Amino acid sequence: MKFHRLPLSAAAILTATALSLTPAAAAPNLGSSAVQHAVTSAAKDAYSALPREIKDNPVIKGHAQNLGLVDKPAPRTAPRRARDCGNCVALTFDDGPAAPTNRLLGILKDKKATASFFVTAPNARKMPKTLQRMTGHGHTVGNHGATHSEMTALSADRVRGEIRETNDAVESATGTRPHWMRPPYGAMNDTVTGIARDEGMAIAFWQVDTLDWQHRDPQRTCRVAVDQAAAGHIILMHDIHSTTVDAAECIVDGLRAKGLEPVSLDHMIPAATPGRVYSHR
Repeated sequence: MKFHRLPLSAAAILTATALSLTPAAAAPNLGSSAVQHAVTSAAKDAYSALPREIKDNPVIKGHAQNLGLVDKPAPRTAPRRARDCGNCVALTFDDGPAAPTNRLLGILKDKKATASFFVTAPNARKMPKTLQRMTGHGHTVGNHGATHSEMTALSADRVRGEIRETNDAVESATGTRPHWMRPPYGAMNDTVTGIARDEGMAIAFWQVDTLDWQHRDPQRTCRVAVDQAAAGHIILMHDIHSTTVDAAECIVDGLRAKGLEPVSLDHMIPAATPGRVYSHR
């Protein structure tokens, strides 16, 4: 017995014709589900065996998708636009986690607000469950160095070590490596920003400094945060101080009264550029 190969063009026509039939139409007198399943299964096998130049034919591919022989392409999701967060401000807290941090997380949860926490390596290792709570509630966990040293006074190797040690501690607790960092005291130079870029990390500076660590006054912390904030700003605070946590509810309520929404950095700047310094969106 001899078998003859059809030209690809003829095979394409025959395949398109076959695919234009539904399984029920192909076997009108064999209505059982088992038979229809067998027909569909055979059609899938036949389609899979076709040369790629036939399967890529738009007509044939369209019929195959309509019959469920191949998956239809997933609908494209519109990219997030800046206007989706046009009224956002980013709450950021440094130096933790510490004892007051869990109370702060409870307040933010009750208020349905998110924030960003720049942690040190030792504190991250001491309180891994608090870091897990942060990520579980939608907060951003960032890197604040291993020893809270002024990075501009360190060698490149020391800077890299500070960053990697903290990233390792965060990843150990949460399973995710940070992609935001804030150098202690905001001290940075080309070495620091270059290493941050190499490590895939954006740098968070700030537009509003509450000086909460200095005066330890909840009312003043709230007043500065609310009065000085505008859309897109980054607000600096420290969750190691209970007086800062005392101000949290006032800050969230005050910002919302101004038409601003307190969010995490990942929410406000979802595609931050590694090595770039952000004081606002």
